[in-house]
Amino acid sequence: MERLSSRERLIQTTAQLLQEKGYYGTGLKDILKLSGTPSGSLYHYFPDGKEELTAAAIRSAGRRLEKQIETTIENHPDLYRALQEITSRLSQELIDSDFQKGCSSIYLKWQNLLSTFLQRSEMKEDQVKPVSILLLAVIEGALVLCRANRSIEPLEIVSKQLENILNILT
Repeated sequence: MERLSSRERLIQTTAQLLQEKGYYGTGLKDILKLSGTPSGSLYHYFPDGKEELTAAAIRSAGRRLEKQIETTIENHPDLYRALQEITSRLSQELIDSDFQKGCSSIYLKWQNLLSTFLQRSEMKEDQVKPVSILLLAVIEGALVLCRANRSIEPLEIVSKQLENILNILT
């Protein structure tokens, strides 16, 4: 297994802590300790400190999830099956993180991925954006309920109901 560079360790550690503790709960000392990186490296790679490092961590986490969604969509020609797999993966991430993860500012990219898939599934052009927003909101709403209830049941219910929703909308 390839050893991560100091820069990459800082980014990944920051992404992890942001998901678990949020921006204000994540301190530079925690990042340095958990990443095993000296403070000189932090300011070498991120001269503007926490703000610059946070931006890099959010971009990195967003790209990782974006890649997972793209791969899922590419591997499933059926929209319902693709959405089921996405919700299943998100459910597992919630369980694995003990329902702590959830910080993300990448919603527009996710919506665009859904829009692209809806266009390929021959949805009417004027329905693509509203339906992609609806799907994203339904999934994100289920995630909020999962965290609040400390249960994946809302996401499981949504996953099962997506087929009905798509049949009505398409």
